[in-house]
Amino acid sequence: MTGLYQQGAPNYGDIRIGGAHYTQRTGATFLAQAYLPPQLNNWALAGDIQFNTDSAFNIGSTFDLFTVAAHEVGHAVGMDHSGDPNAIMNAVYPGAKPDLAADDVNGIRHIYSSDLPRTADSYEGALGNNSFGTSTVVTINGTTKTALVTGADITTTGDADYYKFVVPTGSAGTVKINVQSAGLSLLAPKVYLYNAFFGQIGFANGTGLYGTTQTISYSPISALQVYYVKVIGADTSVFAPANTA
Repeated sequence: MTGLYQQGAPNYGDIRIGGAHYTQRTGATFLAQAYLPPQLNNWALAGDIQFNTDSAFNIGSTFDLFTVAAHEVGHAVGMDHSGDPNAIMNAVYPGAKPDLAADDVNGIRHIYSSDLPRTADSYEGALGNNSFGTSTVVTINGTTKTALVTGADITTTGDADYYKFVVPTGSAGTVKINVQSAGLSLLAPKVYLYNAFFGQIGFANGTGLYGTTQTISYSPISALQVYYVKVIGADTSVFAPANTA
């Protein structure tokens, strides 16, 4: 993360991640450590995370790197240790955990959203846009033959967002759909393209690609035909609810 607040210059990160041979140098046996943000720490090290590179980190087994990193990121954004032995924020390594426990979720909501869940994007509307019948209508520019939807998100791990568009006259024979999370979030999206009869005619899969752009190209298309696009999270990890464009 970059900014002016902690470091005083945009070319330094507010949260910096590094590592050192702590066991070799000092005898310390911790896996990693992080510094809480203000008000506790009001200077440059606030939010910084340090890994003990003498620890045996693994993916999916002891010591699972994602679990350890998620714990330290929790500290970096202001969370203390949890009393729940199954929580990532428990003081004792809980084993490999691909997702947050309820206490982890409640803790971060308490700090940043007044105990409320993530707010749905403006396209959800009163009925939501989670079906063909409630799809968000996207208007294609008749001159440029393009459209851009911004400020969208996948609000929960089970959220599915549907969009509907009509091909304008004078369009080329191919439609191209881009769903971008790169530079916006770590969402790994799945994208589906359907025809007017709800038959699937295109698919792009971002499984394992956290922060990416997925593209569907389909031809031939016809003017004035209706098409639908569905976007979901590719998995149910902590990255599934995230921003898209």
